[in-house]
This record gives sequence, structure tokens and C-alpha cells, in this order.
Amino acid sequence: MRKDATDPREFTFEGVSMGEDGALGLKGEVHSKEGLLFAGEVISAGAAGMTEAGLDKRESVRTGELIDTKSESNLIKRALIAALGKTGERFSDKLKSSQRFSFVRGPLKTRVLITKSLSH
Repeated sequence: MRKDATDPREFTFEGVSMGEDGALGLKGEVHSKEGLLFAGEVISAGAAGMTEAGLDKRESVRTGELIDTKSESNLIKRALIAALGKTGERFSDKLKSSQRFSFVRGPLKTRVLITKSLSH
């Protein structure tokens, strides 16, 4: 960091920048992929639900429950449901570890609270 643009000396330190209102930190534009990942998770879960609804079923004579019929079509649909479920889980995991960062356009003047000097 330099005191101003004409000062040739550089200072190395740890510190916190203060905004115009005196609060610690600067307000910036937050960027993340959360929206995209959430949309992917919703689409995956929706597709799994639609596939589940499309399974061929019949009513059990003994219990009255709906039971999947054993057919090649249902086997393919069950495989698709399992794959979509795993895809949804992966989107969910990525969402949890999604990186976020803020961007502040400069140049800007700010006050800095120096917590540790690293210059010699």
C-alpha cells in the first residue's frame, strides 16, 4: 500500500479497511454461483418428480396400495430417478461449498485500521 500515488515507498501490513460511515469493511458487489447451482438442483429434483409420476402403477388387490408394474419402461424410469437424485445431491454439495467474493471498484480513498506492521 502507498500513502498516495506519488509516494514511492510501499508499506506492508495487516489491517481492516473502514467505510465512509466508519464501519469496518467496504461495501462491494457480491458474486457467487449460488443462483445457478440452486436452479440446477431445482430442475434435477423437478425432473425426478415428473419421472416418478410417470411410473406405470397398478392397485394391489390385497392392500389397495399402488404398486409399480414390472416393465422395462419402469426400470428405465427408476434408473433415471436415481441418477437425477444423485445429480441433485451433487448440486446441493456444490452449493454448500460455493465460493463467494466481493468486488469493489477503485481507486478509492479509505481509512485503514492497522493491526500489525509487516514492514521493516
